[in-house]
Amino acid sequence: MIKFKFTNNNSSEMEKIKNFRYIVILLSMLIFLISYMDRVNLSVAVLQMQSEFHLTLEEIGLLSSMFFVGYMIFQIPGGIWNERYGPRKIMSLAMT
Repeated sequence: MIKFKFTNNNSSEMEKIKNFRYIVILLSMLIFLISYMDRVNLSVAVLQMQSEFHLTLEEIGLLSSMFFVGYMIFQIPGGIWNERYGPRKIMSLAMT
């Protein structure tokens, strides 16, 4: 857990932390929304991909599974990197 140490109870420092907290929450919500839209778009696009490439239901299931394997693979390393390098660097790297 991160603990902030203040040399004095400066209200401007507290305001900066409070504002930063809201920015992080807003960006996290935005990332979640984009991820959700990506999953929804994939489920809609699968229907057209199935007819265009003549894919069976098994192949569609495999393609959908492979999309989510990327999330699964990077869960643990992402947490480790987050602890080691900090969330600011890791989130910046993830967004690029």
